[in-house]
Amino acid sequence: MPQPRIILSIFLLVFSSQNLYAAACPEKNTLNPKSRILSNPWGSELINSRFQSSENAGINAKDVPRLKLKWAYYLPPRFPGTSELRSQPAVTEDTLYLGAQDSNLYALDTETGCTRWTYEHDIQVRSGVVLGDIGSNGSRMVFFGDDNGFVTALDANTGKSLWKTEMDSHPNALITAAPTLYKDQLYVSVSSLEVVSAMNPFYNCCTFRGSVARVDALTGKIIWQTYSAPKSEKAGTNKLGVQMWGPSGAPIWNTPSIDAKRNALYAGTGENYSSPASKGSDSILAIDLDSGKLLWEKQLTSGDAWNMSCTLPGKLNCPKEDGFDLDVGANTILYHLNDDSDLVIAGQKSGIVWALDPDKNGAVVWKSKVGRGGALGGIHWGIGSDDRYIYAPNSDYELSLFNIIEARRPPGEKSPSLNALDPKTGKIAWKYTEKFNCPDPDDCDDGFSAPPSIIPGVVFAGTMLGKLYAFNRDSGAVIWEYDTTQSVMTISGDEGHGGSIDVDGAVIAGGQLYIHSGYGKMGKDGNVLLVFSIDGK
Repeated sequence: MPQPRIILSIFLLVFSSQNLYAAACPEKNTLNPKSRILSNPWGSELINSRFQSSENAGINAKDVPRLKLKWAYYLPPRFPGTSELRSQPAVTEDTLYLGAQDSNLYALDTETGCTRWTYEHDIQVRSGVVLGDIGSNGSRMVFFGDDNGFVTALDANTGKSLWKTEMDSHPNALITAAPTLYKDQLYVSVSSLEVVSAMNPFYNCCTFRGSVARVDALTGKIIWQTYSAPKSEKAGTNKLGVQMWGPSGAPIWNTPSIDAKRNALYAGTGENYSSPASKGSDSILAIDLDSGKLLWEKQLTSGDAWNMSCTLPGKLNCPKEDGFDLDVGANTILYHLNDDSDLVIAGQKSGIVWALDPDKNGAVVWKSKVGRGGALGGIHWGIGSDDRYIYAPNSDYELSLFNIIEARRPPGEKSPSLNALDPKTGKIAWKYTEKFNCPDPDDCDDGFSAPPSIIPGVVFAGTMLGKLYAFNRDSGAVIWEYDTTQSVMTISGDEGHGGSIDVDGAVIAGGQLYIHSGYGKMGKDGNVLLVFSIDGK
C-alpha cells in the first residue's frame, strides 16, 4: 500500500561508531543446517492462514499470560522518524532470519540474539523472509524481495548470495509481499510506489501494472509473469499539458495463497493509478500454477482509479474516477470448510471481508463489512484464520496531513477493531473495539492494521498505537497485553523503544514470540524487535 506521510528530510542521520547490533555468536554456537523450519511469514501452511500449530509455536493458551520480554534487538531507521520495520522474520529451531531497513539481512541465534552472519544488501529488504529446502539435495535457502523490485536468494547457512532477479524494470517497482514457495518454485507478487510519484504534477502518470510471476527457486529464472492490468497507452494530458497514460496500476501487495487441489494460486489486486479504470483492479485473481493463465477474476470494486495526487489541492494527476483507493491489499486465505468445500477469503480496504467460491469462478458466497474503510483501511495488511473463525483487523486510519494531504473516505463510522467472523456465514461472532484516547475520534489512529497471528485458542494482534494484545479465541477477551512503545535495553547495550505495529504481525515459534514495533512513516516511530518467552526464560 502507498505510504502517504511524505517526510522531508534535509540532513541524513549519521550514526556514531557505537555498536548498535548484537555481537557475533561464539565459535561453539553454530547454526544447525538441519534444524526444523518453524515459521515462514504467513504461517506454516500455503493457505496464508497465519495459524501456528502447538508443536511449531511451542506456546499454549495457558502459557500466554506468563509471556515476558526476553531480549530486544535494535533496528535503527535510515532517517529520524522514518522507521519501517516491515520484514517479518522466518524462524527455525535455532535461527531467526531478519531483514532490516538498513539493507542488511541478519541470521540471529534465537536464544540470545547473537549474530550468526550478516548479508549486506544494496537496498532496503522490504518483504518478509522465506525459508525452504530446495532441490534434490535439500539445500536450505533464504528468499526476500526489496525496494527496487528484485528478489534475492541466499544460502541460509552462510548468507552467501546465490542469485538476484529483477521482477519488473519499472523504476517504481518493488516487492512488498513475501514470495510463496511451493515445489521449488517461488510465486512473487509485484507492486510499486508510482501511486506516490503521481503527486508530482509534471510526472507522466502512469505506466506501472501489477503482476504475479513464477520463478525457479534454484536459479532465479522467471518461468511466467501474469499482469493484472492492460499495457498503458497515451490517455490525454493533465491541466499543465503533461502527457498522461492509462490504464495502469492494479498493484499486488499480498503473498499468493496456493490451492494444490485446483493447481491454482489466488492474489488480490489494488486500484488503478490512472484512467481508464480496468477490469483487473480491486480484484481477486485465480492463476494456473503451471502456465500462468488467468483462470478467473472477480472484481470486488469497479471504477476505483486513484493516486496520491487526488489528496492534493488541484488534483492535477488525479484520474477522473477519483476513487477511494480500496485495494485488496490483505492476503487471500484458502479456507477448508467441514463439508469438504473451500472458500477463498479476502480482506479489502473497504472494510469488507469477502468469501468467494473457487469452483464457480469466484462467485460471492458472503460478504461482511467490519469497518468504514478508506485509503489506509479498512482491512489493510492481512487477515488470519483457524478452524473456527476468520480474524479481520480493521484500521480506518485517516489519510490526512497538515490539512493539505486529505483522502476522501467512504461513509460510515470509524471502527478500529479486531473481528472474528463465522466462515460459513460471515456473521461477526465477536468484535474487540480499541478505545479512543483523544477527544476527537478522527484524530485517533488506534486501529489494527497489521495482520493477526493465531495459535490454538489465542489470537495476537497489534495496534497503530503500539499495543500488542492476546485475545481468547472463543470470546474475544483480552488475556495478555504489552505496550511496545516503552523504552527497553537492547542486547547491544543501547536503549530502544517501539512504536506503531504495522505491516507485519507477531511470529510465534519455538516457545518465543517475535514482534517488530515502530513505523514512523504512518504512525509512531520505533526501532526494536521484541522477543518474548514464558517468564522471560
